[in-house]
Amino acid sequence: MRGAAVIGLLIVAILVATGAGYLIGTSNQRTTTTESSPGISNDTTYDSTIPIPPPNWSYQGLASAVINSSEVKPHVTNAYYYFIMRYGAVSPSNGTQLFADIYVVGAQTVAGNWTTGYTVTLTGRQILNVTVQYAKPSTYNITGVMVTNLADQSNQNSFDATQKQATGVALANSTVKADISGMAYFVGFADSQGNSSASGYWVQISQVNGYRDVGVLVNLDLTEVLKVVTSTSYPNLGAP
Repeated sequence: MRGAAVIGLLIVAILVATGAGYLIGTSNQRTTTTESSPGISNDTTYDSTIPIPPPNWSYQGLASAVINSSEVKPHVTNAYYYFIMRYGAVSPSNGTQLFADIYVVGAQTVAGNWTTGYTVTLTGRQILNVTVQYAKPSTYNITGVMVTNLADQSNQNSFDATQKQATGVALANSTVKADISGMAYFVGFADSQGNSSASGYWVQISQVNGYRDVGVLVNLDLTEVLKVVTSTSYPNLGAP
């Protein structure tokens, strides 16, 4: 879960599990894709319908064929982040013609620090629209790839005095120091969190251009660290 675009969702991901936060529909109805990945607005509704593919097709087969194809692989091999955001059949009359839409982020850069604030920038953003011809039992041939280059996206992130104090306590903790040692990092989130199992201030520390996250729970008095949770996510969400 990445960058300033998803700051409000990062703590939930660390507390529960790191993974994709999106829904992909393949039914004959309006499809809503909700995701927590960088650069795409949440709760995006597509007005077009997505017909159901033939019953014996395989999502894993489709994803593997698309991601590993000579047309797509160069776009994702060295990408910071990518995932299959939509897939389905192209039309009801030709259920063996499938498609997959892939969102790609080339790199994430971060300028600034937690005391003055950050500018988090996503570069090399693309959407790949891939068409695939399916033949029983397991053949997926890429028939077309349309690449749309997207503008770089920057987000600002800064903290108030209390958030800075919580961050300072988190970064001074020996366990946290060991977890982020040698890692270029930035603080993506710092705010109060209250529930039956975790009450205090959560501080989210993320790798700048990687997938390691460290969540730190600081007590309400802002004097000590109560919990440290480390997780790692990967760029190929949605693929096998």
